[in-house]
Amino acid sequence: MLKFSFLFRHSPVTLIKYTFNRLIYSYKVYVEKNRYHVKKIFGYKMLLDMEDLGLSRALMFFGQRELEHKYILERYLRKGDTVLDLGANIGYYANMEAEIVGDEGRVIAIEPNPDNLRLLELNLLLNHNKHISQVVHGAGGNEDGIAELFLSDKSNLHSFIRDANSNGSVLSVPMFSMKTIIEKFGEFDFLRMDIEGFEVNVLESLLETLPAMSKKPGILFETHLPKYSNEFNLKTSMAKLFENGYKATAIASNEGPKCSLRMSGYRPSELIKTDGRLRGIYHNVTNEDAIKFVNELGGVRAIFLSYSATS
Repeated sequence: MLKFSFLFRHSPVTLIKYTFNRLIYSYKVYVEKNRYHVKKIFGYKMLLDMEDLGLSRALMFFGQRELEHKYILERYLRKGDTVLDLGANIGYYANMEAEIVGDEGRVIAIEPNPDNLRLLELNLLLNHNKHISQVVHGAGGNEDGIAELFLSDKSNLHSFIRDANSNGSVLSVPMFSMKTIIEKFGEFDFLRMDIEGFEVNVLESLLETLPAMSKKPGILFETHLPKYSNEFNLKTSMAKLFENGYKATAIASNEGPKCSLRMSGYRPSELIKTDGRLRGIYHNVTNEDAIKFVNELGGVRAIFLSYSATS
């Protein structure tokens, strides 16, 4: 049974599409006994896993997700760029990135979960984007070695930090420092990551290699405030990036009466309806306040950092 809050958050048109897609889902799973289904997502196709309770199911029912990420990618990623996508999952963003950078660009897609990895490769191939993509089994981190990945029933919530989403299963996967990734695949113009709190380790590693890099990549990541702690301290890395010429170029935040950015006097330059919620894009947040919103006050969904030689 649908919760009242779910019905309230979505428009009538969205609810009609949701109901129609649920019928397709039920037919595919219970009548045809098919585990996989190809669905058109924006301008490309994606092979979705009907047994997945996470990203595949969200895309099956709604046909889109996290439009604030899409907005930032389309605004700041450029044709010909090289993208490093950490936690590439099944290719929702990797295909989006490939379409933006074009044949002159490159997508380095790194994913630790083997089931996701297989769909990632198939989805890039399905959209004729395999020729500009490198798919790698593993994860980005602050050292080279083997790490334990705590699995979830939702394909987008596997994590190197055990939490309530963990289902008890664990996989050992290769982990690469940013130095090793650059040695293997070259420098990149844009880093995108949604890695369930492990962005702390990646940014620590990036800061070690940044002085030697000729490119200072844009950095887009989803934030995970509940996972930040003294052990996983994002404040320090953000402060060091700002000291080294980076700035908070765009912040995506959940809107509402308790929005921490609005309560601090900021106003969004764009409003985006996505995932049954309204999210604001803020372009004028100071670096000091960005640290506070991401690490203390919350409400931030994603942040994009860019380098400015004059910062």
